[in-house]
Amino acid sequence: MKRAIILLGFLALFATACEDYRDNNLPQDSVYLRSPDDKLIAEYSVYDAVNRIGVIKAGKGMEACTVELAIDNSLVGDYNYEHGTDYVPLPKSLYNADEINGRKVTIAAKDVRALVEIKWDPAEMVAEISSTPDKYVIPLWIKSSTVDIQEAKRLVLVRPIMATLEPRAASNPVTCKEESTAAVKLGLVLSAPIDTKDVTVSLLFMPKAFTSGGKDYVAAPAGSVTLRKQKVVIPAGVSEIDFLVDLDMTGVTDDYLGGIITITKVEVRKTTNPDKARTDESDAEVLTCLPVTSDTMSILVRRTKTSS
Repeated sequence: MKRAIILLGFLALFATACEDYRDNNLPQDSVYLRSPDDKLIAEYSVYDAVNRIGVIKAGKGMEACTVELAIDNSLVGDYNYEHGTDYVPLPKSLYNADEINGRKVTIAAKDVRALVEIKWDPAEMVAEISSTPDKYVIPLWIKSSTVDIQEAKRLVLVRPIMATLEPRAASNPVTCKEESTAAVKLGLVLSAPIDTKDVTVSLLFMPKAFTSGGKDYVAAPAGSVTLRKQKVVIPAGVSEIDFLVDLDMTGVTDDYLGGIITITKVEVRKTTNPDKARTDESDAEVLTCLPVTSDTMSILVRRTKTSS
C-alpha cells in the first residue's frame, strides 16, 4: 500500500511538472494592422491590381474575434500634423473603398491573421497620380473589434507607388578609333523598382546631325552606330539596367557622328522570376501605362585617329 501511495504521488508530481504554463505569460488577444515600421505606411506598386493588408491577432491566440474596418479620410490630416507630411487621400472612386468601409473580418481562434484586399486599376491609377506622384494614401482603420485594439497600430496608410522611366544621361561624346569597333554602355532608370513585374523597353536608333560644343556632328552613316538589342528588359526588383550600342568606324570618313535613341514602347508584365512572380496574375496581361520622363537620348561619337 505504501509503495502504491508513493507511486501515485510521483505520477501527480510528474503531471504537474509537464503542464505548460507558457500561455500565462502571454497577454490577452489584441488586433492591429500590419505595416513595415512605426511610420504606419504600407507601400504597394500601382502595377499590382490587387494588394493584401494583414489584420493581425496577437496574444494567446485562443479566442476568435471580429474586426470592423473603415476608410477614414479625416485621419490623413491628423497623420500629416503629427508626422510633418503632406499626404492626400486617394479618391475613393479609384479603388474598392465601398467593399472595405464597414467590412467585418473574422479571425478564428487558432488563426493569427486575416487578409483584406485593396484593388485598383493600374491604368486609372497612373492617369490620376502622375501629376502628384507619391502624395496619395488610403487610410485603413480598425473601427471596432471584439478583442482589444493596439492603438499604436490601429491605422495604416496604404501608399501607391508609381514608377517612371528615363534614359540615364550619356557621357557625350563617346570615342572610337578610326577603322576600329567598340561598344558603349548606356542605361535606363526607373524612379522606383517594380518588385513583381518585368519592364520591357523597346528602343530605336535614328541618325541625326547635331551641333554641340562648337563641333558639327553629321548623321551617323548606316552601320556605324547600332543598338545591340532593340528590346531591353528591366527585371522585377531592379531600378537600373545597362544596354549596349556598337560602334564601327570601318570606312567612316567623318570625325563627328550623331544620332538619337528613342524609347518607342514600354510594357509591364508578370515577371519570369518565380521567386517574385504573383500566382494570381496572368502571364498574358501587359500594361503600357508606365510614364516616361524623357523618351529620347542623344549619342555623339568622335572618331579618333590611330596613332602612327
